[in-house]
Amino acid sequence: MIIVLISQLFFACAADQDEFIDENINDEEEVTEVYAEATIYYEKDNDKFAVVYNKNGDKKTFENGKKVGHIKEPAPDPITPPDDATNVEIIEDDAWTDEEAIDQTSPDTQPETDPELGQELSAEVQYWKDRFDHEWTNPENHLDSLDAHTRSKSKNLNADYYYLSWYIDGLSSMWQATGDTEYLDEALVLINNTLNDAVDVGGGYKGWPTSDGKEYPLYDSYYWRHVITIVRILHQSPNLRSTKDYQAQYEKLLEFSIKHIWDKWTTRGDNHIYRSRTHMASHWARLGLELYTITGDPKYKTVFDNISHGDMHNFPSNLRGQLQPHPNNPNAIIWASVWGATLPNGIQDTPHAGAVISFWVLAYEQNAYWTKNDIDGLIVTLDEVIWKDSYGSNFTKNVDGSGGYEIPWRLHEWLTLGRFSQKIQDKIKNNYNSYDNLRSYGSEALGIAALNAKILEDGKGVYPEQ
Repeated sequence: MIIVLISQLFFACAADQDEFIDENINDEEEVTEVYAEATIYYEKDNDKFAVVYNKNGDKKTFENGKKVGHIKEPAPDPITPPDDATNVEIIEDDAWTDEEAIDQTSPDTQPETDPELGQELSAEVQYWKDRFDHEWTNPENHLDSLDAHTRSKSKNLNADYYYLSWYIDGLSSMWQATGDTEYLDEALVLINNTLNDAVDVGGGYKGWPTSDGKEYPLYDSYYWRHVITIVRILHQSPNLRSTKDYQAQYEKLLEFSIKHIWDKWTTRGDNHIYRSRTHMASHWARLGLELYTITGDPKYKTVFDNISHGDMHNFPSNLRGQLQPHPNNPNAIIWASVWGATLPNGIQDTPHAGAVISFWVLAYEQNAYWTKNDIDGLIVTLDEVIWKDSYGSNFTKNVDGSGGYEIPWRLHEWLTLGRFSQKIQDKIKNNYNSYDNLRSYGSEALGIAALNAKILEDGKGVYPEQ
């Protein structure tokens, strides 16, 4: 039997597609035989492992707080650990749940002192740092670092920077959460790889045409929204900019942002900025807000204001005008992705809504128009509509709770709401912190969770300084 695993299909703009995944295990397959249950816990060097056999004949393996394998294989008789295992515990007639195995194999979270800043990390931030580092470099997993570097050198021929942006976001979040500039440096390497591959596209501008020879405002804005946030944080961190080459990096990225992202697309027409869907327009609102914060130039704020609550030019609404209370839960906020659509027509899908959520969170953190009432309503939407407690690690396709369950992992940017809600943060750790939800671009989710933990503890990240 050939098992087909397709983990990441291209989705964007009008050609949006979902990811389809054929799992090794069919959870709906009827069980005709009950197998022996057993759990083996053991350690090797400084690593922790668990092997779980359940009554359905499944074998699940866990390493250092992460699910790394799931195949059909009944428990052997007798049950024996690997020859070089230490601290072995064999539990017969009992199969740990995924949550128990992840918890029992998670690395010990001793406070760590950052060697550069002399700053001690809390147990919670250290936990997420360890999880992120494991996801970023462990060759038994997706190996996010290798994928990120490959995409950064792709010249964007297949819209790879769209996906690269998620890695940039994860690294940026880890830098803000821990103060460890190694994460910033890694992000800057990836970004500079893309700058080195930018080509002349006419009018004195540079860009990244895809394989069809065309440029797309979606790909530039979706990618660069995370880059411009790094630039803004550097702007607000003058002490850091005075070290290494960060001032030069800051100036180079700001110049590119203004000329080859903003000026290029605004001179080509408003239709490239005021886009046909809420999530696509939110990218430009975010870019406008960040550039206004850095430069003080009101032309950038005008775009932020227009998309947030003002004149969307050729469209009948704006983000504020789209928001409505959920018909069954008036404390929850829902909206259509199509400007002016009458709900439930055009209901916003949950995955693309993530970009709007992270924009609203960023704007609220900067006291820019969006308020605590908005954030509170979005938290209710996430907690009581999209990702109810009874759903476990699952979440719905649409923001009004319709459409059934979405495929795993496409909730990453919604997790930014966890920095304002301990309950959401606990759900991230207990329900989202799983193999299915982290197998694609999991480092972004883990970085967000680390920054959430830092903000819940201290009210802010290590960066920005101001």
